[in-house]
Amino acid sequence: MRQNAVRGVCVVVVMFALSSMVAAQRHSGDGDRGFLMQSAERRMVELQLGTLAEQAVARSEVKDFARRMEGDQTTVDEQLKAIATARGVTLPVVLDAKDQALKDRLTALSGAAFDRSYIGAMVTCLQRDVAAFKGRSASHDGEIRDFASNTLSTLRGDLKTAWRIRSKFQSMKGP
Repeated sequence: MRQNAVRGVCVVVVMFALSSMVAAQRHSGDGDRGFLMQSAERRMVELQLGTLAEQAVARSEVKDFARRMEGDQTTVDEQLKAIATARGVTLPVVLDAKDQALKDRLTALSGAAFDRSYIGAMVTCLQRDVAAFKGRSASHDGEIRDFASNTLSTLRGDLKTAWRIRSKFQSMKGP
């Protein structure tokens, strides 16, 4: 009986350790594996918000930006998946709680309110992307280094466009 209890405790401890390692892997900013996981999460949210934007925007400039983001992020996502698959990294397929909350908040908006919130969210996402890809452009893994370096100019261009659009909203009066 006591032996079964000890085994049960050991199983719980091992399961906890494994789940902690998986969670740490998913959210770790260190290493190529963490980069791949976090990049996949950002691609997912950016793609889903882009799809949402096509239906909810008021300004054609924001709609054009959303389409551009979808095209750029789809290309990046395909490359990212190929690299992850080659390394045996399983990428997330659902949004984490924070990103789902952002999507839910934006889903409730439309028109100018959506435009402002969407562009603000894209500026934040793209700033994180640029920082992460810049960091990984020095990776010891040549394929990840090349992927990060080659993608960086696209991300910087998207960020510059998002900043320009956001600055127009900030100079406008009203809600």
